[in-house]
Amino acid sequence: MRARDVLLRPLLLLAAGLIVLALLATGCGLTPTTAPRASDRWSNGKLVGTATLNNQVALQVDELGHGFMVWVGLEHELNFAHLDEQAEIVLQQSLDLDGESPLKPQLLRDPTGQMHLTWLDKGGRGLQLFYTRLSTDGEVIQEPIALSLPEHRAAQSVMVLDPVGQTVEIFWSDNVPTRHGCHHAALDWSGEVVVPAETLIPDGISPTAQVDRQGFVHLAWSVEVEAGKPQFHYAVYDPQRRTLGPDIVAVRPLVQMALLGGPTAGATFDGPWLGLDERSIYLAWVLEVRERGSVLDFTFYQAFPQPTLSQRDLAEAFDYPPPEVTSEAIYVALPGADPSRTTHPQFLAGHPTDQVLACSTQVYGQAGAEMLQIAKIDVRPEQITGYETVNATRGASLRPNIAIDPGGDLHLAWIDTAGFNRYQVIYA
Repeated sequence: MRARDVLLRPLLLLAAGLIVLALLATGCGLTPTTAPRASDRWSNGKLVGTATLNNQVALQVDELGHGFMVWVGLEHELNFAHLDEQAEIVLQQSLDLDGESPLKPQLLRDPTGQMHLTWLDKGGRGLQLFYTRLSTDGEVIQEPIALSLPEHRAAQSVMVLDPVGQTVEIFWSDNVPTRHGCHHAALDWSGEVVVPAETLIPDGISPTAQVDRQGFVHLAWSVEVEAGKPQFHYAVYDPQRRTLGPDIVAVRPLVQMALLGGPTAGATFDGPWLGLDERSIYLAWVLEVRERGSVLDFTFYQAFPQPTLSQRDLAEAFDYPPPEVTSEAIYVALPGADPSRTTHPQFLAGHPTDQVLACSTQVYGQAGAEMLQIAKIDVRPEQITGYETVNATRGASLRPNIAIDPGGDLHLAWIDTAGFNRYQVIYA
């Protein structure tokens, strides 16, 4: 090697290194495909795409441990991704759907493998709820239909599968207490409407639901008896009789503020969210308090026994002994996390043996830095029995969605802040 080459080689290596650093600094090329984890029990987060809305990512898993996700992309289009059991992306594409500004997608996979998708979009007089079906390859296999009526603005929704009647049961409402009314519709698994839009709960908003093994739908909702004083009600809906059973007032959130030292002026509430296990009902909610220009979020959950539901005799009226709520609400305060920065709770769907709550919570990282990350919390009716922080990413981690596959493995999807109106979609 000539002397000149010996002298030039270190300079060329230095120049190459500077180019790599410049690319990383500008965000061009060498884009990372994973997000760091905080627990060895979880995989590194997979960066699946980019979203433009601070919305929860729709998530479903199949019997093989494959994940299916839908979110709103940067061009305000609905995006679909399929990941295998190793969290490798099998397919990612925009859905062939027309819309103005879709938001809040929800996804369900039935035992035939097809998927049922709902989302909100602008209709004739405001937001309406739309429905379609997808194949496992993300192909639209049914012309979208509007489920909600134009005069009933839809701001949030929830849907569950009835395995007995093979229907999709969908509930929705506005999010303004003065425009109350929880509405309902049902479709069979071929996408045919079997129950047109109806007002199921005239004075309720914010419905949340899970279905049990018998096909009964456990339903909760909020009723604001006075301005700023909500109550969370609970009842069981029977899709076979198309009847809502007797309801109870399960939670009075204002009462729980005593756990924080008494009444708090200007407090608002978000929720409820409902979860099931083999014997209990869980309701979670968030108390939001604005103090001196900052927003504090406190998460609670309440558990109570499931009512005894006998085998169906469609000739009889639907009734059951209402459950009694005797235990105290549990304040979600995790060691090493800021309990006043804990929000976006989400239970496992279905009826797992043991229930899990995912949420965003502020933890203390390296050099005392505070980071909003995803926590997975093991909950029981009487107490929290365990928890772990899932990720260790630089952005604020928001709106987790959690699912369990038949093998017992947990799957999480969430979004990380990545600039103005820009969020990374992450899966682990």
